[in-house]
Amino acid sequence: MPKKNLNIILKVIKYIFLIAVGLIVLIFVLLSNKINNSRDYYGQMIKGKSQLEAAIVSVKTQKYQQAEKQANEAVSQFDSALNTLNDIRQNKVANYLSPVANSLNDLEYLTQTAEVLSKSVGRSTAVLSKIEAVSGGRFKGAFSDLSTTDRQQILLTVYQSAPELNGLKANLQMSLDNLNKIHRIGILMPISSKLVDIKNQLTTATNLLNQLVPLTQLLPSLAGYPQESQFLVILQNNDELRPTGGFIGTYGLISIKDGKAGSIVTEDVYHLDMPCIGKLKVTPPEPIKKYMKVEYWWLRDANFSPDFPTTAKQVESMFIAESQCAVKPAVKPTATIAINPDLIVDLLGLVGPITVEGITYDRSNFQPLLQYTVEMGYVDKNITSWNRKEVMNSVVSELEKRLMLLPTKRWPEILNIIQENIAKRNLQIYFNNSEQENIAHGLNLT
Repeated sequence: MPKKNLNIILKVIKYIFLIAVGLIVLIFVLLSNKINNSRDYYGQMIKGKSQLEAAIVSVKTQKYQQAEKQANEAVSQFDSALNTLNDIRQNKVANYLSPVANSLNDLEYLTQTAEVLSKSVGRSTAVLSKIEAVSGGRFKGAFSDLSTTDRQQILLTVYQSAPELNGLKANLQMSLDNLNKIHRIGILMPISSKLVDIKNQLTTATNLLNQLVPLTQLLPSLAGYPQESQFLVILQNNDELRPTGGFIGTYGLISIKDGKAGSIVTEDVYHLDMPCIGKLKVTPPEPIKKYMKVEYWWLRDANFSPDFPTTAKQVESMFIAESQCAVKPAVKPTATIAINPDLIVDLLGLVGPITVEGITYDRSNFQPLLQYTVEMGYVDKNITSWNRKEVMNSVVSELEKRLMLLPTKRWPEILNIIQENIAKRNLQIYFNNSEQENIAHGLNLT
């Protein structure tokens, strides 16, 4: 670029800078009657920020009533800051000079965001305070450590918390809307990267609540409250693909009452299929008959339809019929659940390795090691082929115990694992109750 052109650019930049400085001086003079308001606004924002940070610390230390009080004080300070901003707007410069007006708008959006987030903390701590109150402050460690009465009261409180959670979700969405209104170039530009981080965190929290609110409505069935729930579980081996995930090698029955698992029984699927040979004669779909060369349809091949509700109904029907045929309890389940090994792998990563009969299963070896144990390793241990899958019952039972013993502060980790595996179709649930099934469908569980 010619030297002459560079000199022209430098002069233009110099003039722009002088004009900008002049404007700043002019704005300062015109807004001089609002200097005290500016100081008040700054002080109110600092106090509100301090109270909000203190509330978050109190939540982390499970001092919920204190957190609620601090959050409410933060709301009060941010509300005062908004009123102070409104007073500053009364100046003519604020109304007619676009850069000033835009800056005040950005400050208002940011202050509104802070106020709404404080209200959100207040809403969430109100729910936690109720839980703490019904358990007499005993809700600190593992849920399974609580008495039956405490568990019942907590489950009822969570079930009834849907309005508060919906309000919290609305608040978070409002905060996102406010942040999206802030100008990319303006008074808040120095903290633009932090605003992006806040937006990402709010988006994550909103998505989590979109899942959590419907889950509270499924809580009675999932937790066996107030009536006991019975779940029919099919464990699918996705190394041998089938329409809903994998070959049904193992089935199980899990009972849950008041948030605590009762009996957990898993068995080789052939323990139902084999005793019914010659007694049940269900005609299979033509593709199964043709390509698998079988004359009758058994539970192990019941997941023929890629539509999980259709498969779940078929699984339940065949489970009941074969249970009666094999002289086993024919329980009508509350829901049918399909699980792929990937979910168990992720849960092992959460609770740690599990050792059964001298063999340690962890997230790195679970599927191949289990496959070896039930296909070949059982011979070395003098276990019959009929009982070779009993190891699965031991692993599942121990996994359930470990999960129930996790402290409540680690529940979000469980929820994240479940969400990820639902998205990957490693966990599918069909409820016999039509209302609950509609909710499950909305959560992509079926």
